[in-house]
Amino acid sequence: MRNTFPFTLLVLGLMVFSQTTHAQSRKEREAANRALIEERIELLNEDLDENGEVDLTALFDSFNALLERPLNLNSASEDELRALFFLNEIQLQALITHREKYGDFISIYELKQIRFLDKETIHLMLPFVVVAEKQAVPRRNVLSVFDGGRNELWMRYQRQFQDQRGFLQNEDGETPFKGTADRLYMRYRYTKGSRFSLGVTGEKDAGEEFFTGSNPNGFDFYSGHVFYKNDGFIKRVALGDYHAKFGQGLVTWSGYAFGKSADINTAKRPTVGLKANTSADENLFLRGGAVTFGPEKLDVTVFYSRKKIDGNLAESTDSLNLDIQEFTSIQNTGVHRTDNEIADKDGVIEEHIGANVTTILRGWKLGANVVRTKYDLNLNRNLGLYNQFEFSARENTAYSIDYGKVWKNLNLYGEAARSANGGTALITGLLASLNRQLSLSAVYRNYSRDFHSVLNNGFGETGGTKNEKGLFTGISYKPNRRIKFTAYADRFTFPWLRFRTDAPSNGTEYLAQFTYKPSRSQEYYIRYRTETKEQNATGLESIIDFPTEITKRSLRFHAAWKPTAAFQLKSRLEFSQFSEQDQADENGFLFYQDFIYKPQGKPYQISLRYAHFAMDSYDARIYAYENDLLYVFSVPPYFGRGSRMYAMAKFKIKRRVDLWVRWSQWFYNDRSTISSGNNEILNNRRDEMKIQVRWKF
Repeated sequence: MRNTFPFTLLVLGLMVFSQTTHAQSRKEREAANRALIEERIELLNEDLDENGEVDLTALFDSFNALLERPLNLNSASEDELRALFFLNEIQLQALITHREKYGDFISIYELKQIRFLDKETIHLMLPFVVVAEKQAVPRRNVLSVFDGGRNELWMRYQRQFQDQRGFLQNEDGETPFKGTADRLYMRYRYTKGSRFSLGVTGEKDAGEEFFTGSNPNGFDFYSGHVFYKNDGFIKRVALGDYHAKFGQGLVTWSGYAFGKSADINTAKRPTVGLKANTSADENLFLRGGAVTFGPEKLDVTVFYSRKKIDGNLAESTDSLNLDIQEFTSIQNTGVHRTDNEIADKDGVIEEHIGANVTTILRGWKLGANVVRTKYDLNLNRNLGLYNQFEFSARENTAYSIDYGKVWKNLNLYGEAARSANGGTALITGLLASLNRQLSLSAVYRNYSRDFHSVLNNGFGETGGTKNEKGLFTGISYKPNRRIKFTAYADRFTFPWLRFRTDAPSNGTEYLAQFTYKPSRSQEYYIRYRTETKEQNATGLESIIDFPTEITKRSLRFHAAWKPTAAFQLKSRLEFSQFSEQDQADENGFLFYQDFIYKPQGKPYQISLRYAHFAMDSYDARIYAYENDLLYVFSVPPYFGRGSRMYAMAKFKIKRRVDLWVRWSQWFYNDRSTISSGNNEILNNRRDEMKIQVRWKF
């Protein structure tokens, strides 16, 4: 640490006092715009740290589609403009009001005249919007979507060099993992603008069989979709795998949702409705059919889903002492490598039937939601004291109303829900743009301990949208285009027991970030974050568990600098601390340096990282976003002591063919093995190779 810290200060100091200006060609702007997409996704997904590698294909698809087909500000609908995730509802309505009051935009610079649109937000918008004359809308028929569209084919190969214990023969001469160590991915998609999408995705995880054994048809997981969007009475049609996202996620939200981040607007769930599922996530989607229809200010959506899910099957007896089959839990790992994992695969049939009605009445956007869930087997959880109120039955119904209204510089929104057993959930929020420089956010949630909803993803500290009360407040202040200050405070309580917390408990979380951006080629920020919760005390010889306070703190220094048009540097230094009452503090630090080279006019790009880390324990771990293959997003935990390196190169083989190659390595100097169980590696290093090809035709 003593050798690294002065070097880091030197790097940061050189960046602060160096400024470079340069002209950008069209290709440079495209590269900068794609980098902007990745930076925005990293900001919006800072709560990914508990998930490691995450499939955010659908989110990237949305941004990438806007980059390739920017919205015309003179003709884009409110629904289309809402795809600009960085616009809050107040800014969105201000833009629409300006267009209605003054007519079509004459120039993109007219955005500066719109109230509540600050320079940073306008800068974010520029790659995704244009100003052009309205085009006459041609008569459309269903078959026209197959004329002049775009095809894309993706193939990905991934393998870890060191074998895990699951690939080694046991005493019986067999391997616990039934398949090879290769990880395979295939994706084909056809799109016609933003109106039509057709695609299929296949994935095989490491250890899963391929065209043999439990997977005679090839990939372990397949996903396919057909999605159509129109401006008429029939507005959206989804077949195959899709998402349904309504309200604030209390009842109907089938996929990923943003959590707490330095962008205080992410506390509000954006209105999405029906969308195609384009990711390889094996759990967070619906499978069946859905349609949205209705006149201009009324949307009616009905959907049906029936799919097989993984569950821990068990045998039981009924009141007549007859044997019956049931399941005790749902498995969400998505891997099927061992006999037990294969036995749980597709063991339960899950059905959802639901509806949403959304209308606009006197400036209020009002919605009603209902979802009925049914399993073909009874869910009989292994209930303990802490989870005795969780859903444990065969059927469930949840329903809610959601609301939203923009009045001048205020946006009030929320959702109130109830499940069949009487459990309730409530969330209500307020966004306020006091002026272009100052914005405030407040969100209150109250989820009862017995609220049951399977398709939920409400904002909160923990998942499940249950057993939580809390108040989140945030502030964003931009005194000028160079400086930005954001902060939030979240105070929450858990009225009932939780896993590893044998009593009602509470907690707090605070974040403060100061950002300085002297030019488009430089950005620096410092962030402090602290979170305090209660959980059962550790290291004590006591028969009775009792909660004690634990606190996690982190301090981050980050710098990004482009000394030339082709070269970019990113540096980060972060410190962490884990404290538990009556225990010694556990500390950690991480330093990394990124080198990104994208030369103008050359058919290749290169990204490099070297990281050095030292943590006293896993509790003091630090997460850091990594550049990865296109459509792959990785936020691995750094813990222990060692180094991390990766190198990634992108090559344009032909005009429509791109190739990515990525090598990465973990090296630990405080251990001789990595991980445990079947995932254990009998080595202190872990190397991995990824290769991806994209063909556009």
